[in-house]
Amino acid sequence: MSREQDHGKVVARLITDLCENKSMVHITGVLEQNTELQEENQNLKTANNLYDRKIAQYVGQHDAMKSQFDAKNSELHGLHKEKNALLNQQSLLNSKHNLATRELIEVKKELARLRNFAVELTPFKPDATESLLNGLFSKARSLAEGFFGVDFAEEALTDLSSWDTLRGHDALKKNMIPLPLNNTVIGKQMRTAAFLAIMAAELHRYIFQPAYVIEEADELCEVLSDLAKEATEQEAYVRSVLLAAFRGKQAHEALHRRLERTTDTIFSFVGGFFNSTVKNTLRSSLAELCRDSCNEWQRIQLLKEKIEPRFDFIHDPDEWRPLIFRMPGLVSPPTPAAAKAQQQNGSVPPNATNKRSGKQGQQQAAKPPPEEEAGPDLANSVIWPSFWVASLIQYDDETALARGYVLCESQIIAAKEEEKMQVFPSTRRAARRDVRRLRTMSTGAMGQVGMGPPSSSGGEVSVVGTGPAAPPGGGAAAPGAANANGASFLSGKGGGGQKSG
Repeated sequence: MSREQDHGKVVARLITDLCENKSMVHITGVLEQNTELQEENQNLKTANNLYDRKIAQYVGQHDAMKSQFDAKNSELHGLHKEKNALLNQQSLLNSKHNLATRELIEVKKELARLRNFAVELTPFKPDATESLLNGLFSKARSLAEGFFGVDFAEEALTDLSSWDTLRGHDALKKNMIPLPLNNTVIGKQMRTAAFLAIMAAELHRYIFQPAYVIEEADELCEVLSDLAKEATEQEAYVRSVLLAAFRGKQAHEALHRRLERTTDTIFSFVGGFFNSTVKNTLRSSLAELCRDSCNEWQRIQLLKEKIEPRFDFIHDPDEWRPLIFRMPGLVSPPTPAAAKAQQQNGSVPPNATNKRSGKQGQQQAAKPPPEEEAGPDLANSVIWPSFWVASLIQYDDETALARGYVLCESQIIAAKEEEKMQVFPSTRRAARRDVRRLRTMSTGAMGQVGMGPPSSSGGEVSVVGTGPAAPPGGGAAAPGAANANGASFLSGKGGGGQKSG
């Protein structure tokens, strides 16, 4: 027991010595420091683990960002390649653009050069064009009425050579217009219609053409008409080129020759009835008419739509109207129903004239009737053509731009009846006596024989003057006036009128 106590004391003393020993203190301090370091190390391990996780996270993010970078880099590389391709393409396009620009400049120069070969066409205005065409007819009708719608001298009525020349025109042969050689209403109407038909035919032949590049353009007109039906714009361009080709001094001279030829041709058929004084007046009037018609038609040539005349008769009120005469003292033909009733009743023979006397009869004779009054009585005798828009002729529901004029059956029948009554004895005296008898037929409607038709105001036409009187409706002077002595200007006396025998 004592040994164990001694051992314990020894151990206690050793422990006490150990505790009191400086090394022990140092060791204790080291141990404490070690403990602290262990705790700190543990904390560092924890922090290190956290940092490892963050590093791993950052590495993941880095890898992801690197992948994105690689993708972007690849995309950027592709964009660079695309950019280079676009630059190359742009360079190619610039080259093409420069080439196209040079070609465009050349094309514009060529187009400008080609445009000089054509004229600029104007828009088509139906109402204005119709008014212009109707104006052409009015001028021609006034001229015809002024010279042929008046009393002819006996020498002119018996000048068979001049009448044969008049009948020799193709327009009269085609339309078979009867020509009574007298001064009745029908006689004046028929020879006026004949004059108007000749003017229409020659104006169509020389003036009413799509272009004046050749003398007579029937085939050209036909070609352009067919083209207008198929390709209106192409026809307009071809016509504009043809119109442009007819310019300059030579074209002006050619147009002057065309007008002279038109005037001379018409005059050659109608001028034989007059003496030199009236011939000069007639020629001047015809020249003025041809010149005015040409000026107006040149405006029509410049329209974008081709306008062409038609002489082919089809009984259609939308295309044709009866020719109504407006000379003072001349009455219009009756309607078919009225003419038939008059013949059945025997009140008015087919060749009768208006025999009403006094102011009432004169005023009624001078009053122009409505132009549609004789519409159902249309005959196949075209005096003035209708005018159409060429591209619309092929359509059945289209109507004429400006209607043409034809004679009436009642007029033709009455004229043929008067032709049957004509007898021309071989002697000059007998011929004059027969003409005087025929002239008395129109005394009631015309006023006194040799004094001309009554005026539109109800009285007689003034016969005082030294030159031709102006025809109704304006235009050229007509050989219907008289000289200062009161003699009829058309009677072969006083130096004027038809040629004397």
